[in-house]
Amino acid sequence: VFLKVFFLKVHGDWALTCVLSVDAAGKDLADPRWGLLHRKSGRWSDADYFKALDPYLSSQEEADDALDMTPSTVRKLWRALPDVPKDIYPTSKNDRIKE
Repeated sequence: VFLKVFFLKVHGDWALTCVLSVDAAGKDLADPRWGLLHRKSGRWSDADYFKALDPYLSSQEEADDALDMTPSTVRKLWRALPDVPKDIYPTSKNDRIKE
């Protein structure tokens, strides 16, 4: 399994990425996935941004938007995770991945 990186920004102990799992031939194995990573004691781990967003999602449509890192999702993440540097989030439509 290989990871095709569409988006990666790192600031201090935080990183945001969007990757696609592909096989050796380059065939997609899954949908692209956003991940918010936090480094603690020198080790990176998944910060589970989707769980942090749960109190801010009032519909299935908002949950679906959260998977695409829309501007609305980014604003909610700023509220849910205020310690994460704002400059790691996507700032333009070109930064977001659509199938």
